[in-house]
Amino acid sequence: MASPLFYSDVENPQLGALCVQLEEYSRAQNRTIYVLKFPKSDLEESRENFDNCFILLSPDCKVLVVSYNAEADKFEEYMDEVDSIMNYLYSKYEYRVHFGRFSKWKNDIVDTIEDISEFSDLHRLFNVYSVISPQQKKNVELLITLCTGSINDINRVKNNLPDTLLDQVKQKIQSFDGDQTRFIYQELDKPIIKIQGLSGTGKTELLLHKIKELYQKNDNFKIFVTCHNKILADALKKRIPAFFDFMKVTKQIEWNERFWCANAWGHYQHPNSGLYSFICSTYGLNFYSFREASFDGACKYAIEKLKTKYPDGIPPKLDYIFIDECQDFKDSFVELCSMVTSKQVFLAGDIFQSIFAENIARDYTADYFLTKCYRTDPKTLMFAHALGLGLFEETPLRWLSKGNWEACGYDCEEKLTDEEIILKRQPVRRFVDLPSDYKSVVIKQYQQDNICEQVSLSIRNILEENSTCTVDDICIILLDNNQNTYTIANKLEFTIGRDFEWQVNKAYESKKSVPNTLFISNRNNVKGLEYAFVICITNGLIDNYTYRNALYTMLTRSFLQTIFMVQEGDNGMMESIMKGYNEIMQEQKMTIHIPSADDIERIATRFNEAKSRPLKDIIKETINGLEIDEQKAENMLNVALRMNWADCSEEEIREKVEMLNKIW
Repeated sequence: MASPLFYSDVENPQLGALCVQLEEYSRAQNRTIYVLKFPKSDLEESRENFDNCFILLSPDCKVLVVSYNAEADKFEEYMDEVDSIMNYLYSKYEYRVHFGRFSKWKNDIVDTIEDISEFSDLHRLFNVYSVISPQQKKNVELLITLCTGSINDINRVKNNLPDTLLDQVKQKIQSFDGDQTRFIYQELDKPIIKIQGLSGTGKTELLLHKIKELYQKNDNFKIFVTCHNKILADALKKRIPAFFDFMKVTKQIEWNERFWCANAWGHYQHPNSGLYSFICSTYGLNFYSFREASFDGACKYAIEKLKTKYPDGIPPKLDYIFIDECQDFKDSFVELCSMVTSKQVFLAGDIFQSIFAENIARDYTADYFLTKCYRTDPKTLMFAHALGLGLFEETPLRWLSKGNWEACGYDCEEKLTDEEIILKRQPVRRFVDLPSDYKSVVIKQYQQDNICEQVSLSIRNILEENSTCTVDDICIILLDNNQNTYTIANKLEFTIGRDFEWQVNKAYESKKSVPNTLFISNRNNVKGLEYAFVICITNGLIDNYTYRNALYTMLTRSFLQTIFMVQEGDNGMMESIMKGYNEIMQEQKMTIHIPSADDIERIATRFNEAKSRPLKDIIKETINGLEIDEQKAENMLNVALRMNWADCSEEEIREKVEMLNKIW
């Protein structure tokens, strides 16, 4: 298995042994290393034979241009070629505005190696060529991103060294790791490409880079980008043109002609509003709405009709389809996409988006597997997993095997004599500058009658500690699925307006992100989004799988800090939670008691029974969370039960109920 921190595109067999040595060192030292023929660019690479030359890049080390027994003249030509490409990239992405001339800027961080024997001791090599000053380290990382195609916004990372914690994380230079780089530049000859990883591992960002590469490659390619959630689809549609502009893509996006971005279902009156509606309109198929069928059923009908209508082969109308959050879909949707696509379907899914998925394990059919979470501090991720699964409680809600934990990026150490398992996560460079005692999660208990004042105080503290923080950096999520949620949201809207003169965007109504407003949402409209600071509010922890899964997902929406506000109540449970919380925050690990074999069996039985809970209970629970009167709730329940929703996931049912309420 390739090291997730190592990437090489050199093809010279003579360098094979050296690459193996570097990859082993990368894995042992947890060090990112790239071995490149040339910097990645849209320029044609030299057709000269430079097989005995390469570039070695690694954080905190000078960029090394290396000769592997190349002739002196040839190596000099190679250095000129590399310098020319770097210069081009440096100018293209406007680094000169902040850093001045490249020739002056690179002198302290680029070096050459002409004696290959220096690689005999890699530990010594990286020490000899290490860079010490913070500014040089930053410049090295910027040059690495230029050379690997992991371009950072120079206006975000800036030339100056940041002062606040918020700016330290915002301005932290982010580079593709080995697995991410392979996904973008490797060409696999297969119809379906799968990428799987945890939430926050950069899957969406990778899709954008791949989309950009393909869109520039051919003027005739037709590409459709889709996902299940409408808010995420709206965010993607706004993000794509901004990303293309930032990456200096000169070709304009031909919306609804060569390029589409919409959620999966859509509306029959608007063919371009969804991928399914596009397919139905393009191929002349009957469109099934959510009133008439589950999405799985609608896709199966379309598959059957396409096979009947085109017995000699279905004419493809798209070249590439990209599906984000593919775990939200059943196989029928992927099959339908494959039938109408001439080249490839790309699937990006989250192994742990639902911590109560039936199978939480590595999908060995995936082509790329990402385990490092770059959005969320490892301490936040550990706490969210523990709270979601009930690991701090007497009896967990779900128990995972050691293999499952490792598949999710954990280092596991079993203490069989003590009947405990110790779980740790590797540090992430994005958060390396934060103090070791920084609390990426803060727990606050509140009383029902002062919740708005507590939220206001938390926001005020955030603003005082982070002078550059804006309203767009903060999000409030109400976790409970009941009418009190919307009462609190309305009260918060008034309090926030009074105390900060901010406008509020209640996302469960708007179904989209709105700039320069405070994002307030229930738990159903935040997937795929991230904020520096997230305030999660709940009346108290309950033993409900849907609730706990939402709790995990919402706690991990922050990239700097999550403030978890829970109503005062069960002090016994809070004592146990605080014990586990303190271990995570202080020691960056969690020690979990391993249940007995009988308890593990009981946990599994309870989980399997919960998976098959009645459709009526799911619909009723969702309706109870809406701001509607009893008579309307009863009528909606009766109507919903007559619809063909039996094959829908709980999330699909919740979205259908919300849509039903919206059009009622």
